[in-house]
Amino acid sequence: MMSDEILEAKLTCGLSSLKNTVDAIRLLKSILAEELDYAPKTPLVNFAIILRKVFAQQLKMEDKKENFPGFNYGKQELVNFIEESISKQHENLYNTYVRSGKISSNEYDKFIITTSDVLKSEYIGESEKEGFFEHFQTHFPDIEYDNYRNNHRKILEYVVKNVRVQLISALKREEKFSSMNRW
Repeated sequence: MMSDEILEAKLTCGLSSLKNTVDAIRLLKSILAEELDYAPKTPLVNFAIILRKVFAQQLKMEDKKENFPGFNYGKQELVNFIEESISKQHENLYNTYVRSGKISSNEYDKFIITTSDVLKSEYIGESEKEGFFEHFQTHFPDIEYDNYRNNHRKILEYVVKNVRVQLISALKREEKFSSMNRW
């Protein structure tokens, strides 16, 4: 009998050939045809969850390759770009949140460190943590998820979004400049 993990691994191996849901179902059907004992014993919901994971992984890989110009940089270079991007956004973000009285200076520093952690995790793979909340909780351990969701999530998402835009812009400029130097 095949476990869900084995089915997920088999689907993931065929990831590059999956273009849509129909292709995924065809691949699933061919895998299950080989494992006749497995198909009737597993709820359809499990298959849907596995397909969702496989497609999410595919989208994540495509997004990294196509939309992230820093794909060819080393770890330390990316860390430097992330720190530079945070630095360039500092004054604007500080004015938006600290000077306006929305958060304290100490909280702002923690948001910036969390933003750095999130971006390093996304683009360098430096952390096992996946979601924003997991990174947030590292620096704000006393804040529960509901409080985070209601009072802090929008701030963190806004800060990460602005720094990410700055990061990608800087990487694109550097890539364009580097290609011009090759002439």
